[in-house]
Amino acid sequence: MPDVFISYNREDRETARLISTALEAEGFSVWWDAALRAGETYDEVTEQNLRQAGAVVVLWSKRSANSKWVRAEATVGERSSTLVPALIEDCERPIRFELVQTADLRHWRGDRADPNWRAFMQDIRTAISKKAPRQATPSPTLTSTDVSIEQTFWNSIKDGQSRSDFEAYLARYPAGHFAALAKNRLAALNRPAAPPPPAARPVVPAPPAPAQQPAQPPRAAAPPPRTPAQAPAMKKKTGGGLLIGAGLALLAIAGVAVFLMTRGAPPDLATKLAATEPAPAVEAEPASAAPESSPATDAPAEAEPLLDDATTAAAETTPAEPAPPPETPPAPSRTLRDCDLCPEMTRITGGTYLRGSPGDEPNRNAYEGPQREVTVPAFLIGTYEVTREEWNACAADGACPDKGYSADGRLPALGVSFREGEQFAAWLSKKTGRKYRLPTEAEWEYAARGGTQSAYWWGDRYEAGRAATGAPSPVGSYAANGYGLHDVTGNAREWVADCYVNTYANAPDDGSAMAQGDCGKRVVRGGAWSNPPADLRVANRSRIDAGVRAQYMGMRVAADGD
Repeated sequence: MPDVFISYNREDRETARLISTALEAEGFSVWWDAALRAGETYDEVTEQNLRQAGAVVVLWSKRSANSKWVRAEATVGERSSTLVPALIEDCERPIRFELVQTADLRHWRGDRADPNWRAFMQDIRTAISKKAPRQATPSPTLTSTDVSIEQTFWNSIKDGQSRSDFEAYLARYPAGHFAALAKNRLAALNRPAAPPPPAARPVVPAPPAPAQQPAQPPRAAAPPPRTPAQAPAMKKKTGGGLLIGAGLALLAIAGVAVFLMTRGAPPDLATKLAATEPAPAVEAEPASAAPESSPATDAPAEAEPLLDDATTAAAETTPAEPAPPPETPPAPSRTLRDCDLCPEMTRITGGTYLRGSPGDEPNRNAYEGPQREVTVPAFLIGTYEVTREEWNACAADGACPDKGYSADGRLPALGVSFREGEQFAAWLSKKTGRKYRLPTEAEWEYAARGGTQSAYWWGDRYEAGRAATGAPSPVGSYAANGYGLHDVTGNAREWVADCYVNTYANAPDDGSAMAQGDCGKRVVRGGAWSNPPADLRVANRSRIDAGVRAQYMGMRVAADGD
């Protein structure tokens, strides 16, 4: 059961996310409806977690006070003596809850040392301690509700490729209906993969070639980027033994066809080898321009200070995704700084990479794909996010609005709109003679990956302590990625130059920005200090109105290579 259940109105989603992240940092397990997985029934899963939670946290606002669902959840918490309400803005609470002790989080912005937050933590611990003695020892026999939840859980993971999902299922249902299947799937996923077949791929236009690439020295705080081994060229085997029967030859050809199809070989090759073999269930990439009414849902629209509701991502269907191209991390990057208060820039060697998230990546959204090869020319990008000190220099010259930044000048400049980001880049251009700009989305992801194709730049599993979360941190406080860039995950959400579209189907493949689509909304990348781990994945993207100055929004600058 979760330690804490959060009840809130959808319009207060970003505040709920901030509180959830802070509660997890305090050591609590938290459930809120963002934890719903594909295929799960809202009423069933929500009610089960509501009734089992050690504390029911209700976030009172003008909107939630008028929500029948929030009122109902608060009533359940009150009846079970687990209710811990918190006021997140001035409002009139429902009259039956006016006399219930309520935490004051109206002015709380993520500081876990805040006295009001500490009092809130004590209220939660008290509620959990009262609930614990009354919990009956669970019966080993699954109830009908458990069976329904188990079925829902299994349906959501059975076709996936994530070991952690099947491990989580076995931990929750060690003797469940699908335990044997889960064990078989784990065994299959743990089985060493056979060498991939050869694929005729264009040479990646990023010197030096992988064979000539010197090994990068390991970084003290971060593992080096992963570089998959090149597939050896397949040699034609000649006879030298016994003559193979025609039947065995046909079986061998069919086996090769299945192997190629399941390993992502080009569909036409697999079809020639075994025309009757059914195609695997994979995503199908649209062959022509996707209209605005594309079935893929939009990224959640972010607003100040709240995010719009994230719609459920529609399933994309594309042909077998291409195998990742050979990753070619550049030689150790060089840095430059055009003036004392100009951002430090890192030179990034161009190359080709696979943009977007694969269909089996946990927490993936449909608008993060389909995956496409993109070739990015050499460019410069900020080693760090733009700092308060650097922004103040622009403001002192009258080129940027004065935001009244004080305290640590190495903190990222936050509350920056897209238009203001362009003003900062224009100021740098005029001051230095170099044409500065916001990075394109393709450049940003190429640089943020640091030579990898994993969910996070350090690997496929989230690791606490790799990124600034819970509160903004001075830039460079956390380890750099494989290209020497800091804070590409966490700290500030970062503007990129692209207009928003909800698919990569027709996105440029030359590293340039998308200039069509909804240009009133711009793409933001990188995840903020207030975002959960799912939003800190390298491929995660969202959209926000170009004029919004959200307090989690920052930027880093880019320039053409020299």
